Amino acid sequence: MYKKFIVILLLIAVCGAAEAQYKINKTQYDYRSWQLEPGDPYNPGLCGAINLLLPGIGQMIAGEGGRGAAFLGGYVGCVVIYAVGAVNAAVALDDEASGGPAYSGEGLAAMVIGLGGMITVGIWSIVDGVRVAKVNNLAFRDKFNQSYNLKFEPYVAPLHLGDGRSVVQGGLSMQILF
Repeated sequence: MYKKFIVILLLIAVCGAAEAQYKINKTQYDYRSWQLEPGDPYNPGLCGAINLLLPGIGQMIAGEGGRGAAFLGGYVGCVVIYAVGAVNAAVALDDEASGGPAYSGEGLAAMVIGLGGMITVGIWSIVDGVRVAKVNNLAFRDKFNQSYNLKFEPYVAPLHLGDGRSVVQGGLSMQILF
C-alpha cells in the first residue's frame, strides 16, 4: 500500500510540472476540433482507457496532476463509503441473526450511495480525461508551433497521347501544410 501511495504522489509531482493548464486552455480551445497530429504529447484514448482502470490517472498523464488527484480522491472516497456500508450491513445482519434488533438498512443505503458515486466518478473521469488530453494537445501545438499536416494521396489520371490513344497514369501525390 505504501509503495502505491508513493507512486501516485510521484505521478502527481511529475505531471504537475508539465505546465498544462486545462482550466485556462478549455476557454481558448474546443476539444471537438482536435484531430490527431504527429507530435501530440498526450493520447486521449490512452487517458480514457487508464481512467477506466483507475479514475484520475489519465488526467495526471495529460499534465493535470491536481485535477487527477481530485478525481482519484473522489473515487477513493466513494470506495470507502461503499466499504463502510458493506461492513455495517454485514455486522447488522449478523446481529439480527443472533437475536439482536431488526436490520434497518443504513449499511445498504451507504453501499448504494458509494457504488453510485464510484460509477459516476468513473464515467466522468473517462470523459474528462479524453477532453483534457485533447485540449492540452491543442494548447501544446500553439505554444510550440507544432502544427503541420503531411498528406499522401494516390493519383490516377488519363494521359491523352497525340495519336488518339489514352494511357492511364498513376502515382502518389504529397501535400505538406505548415
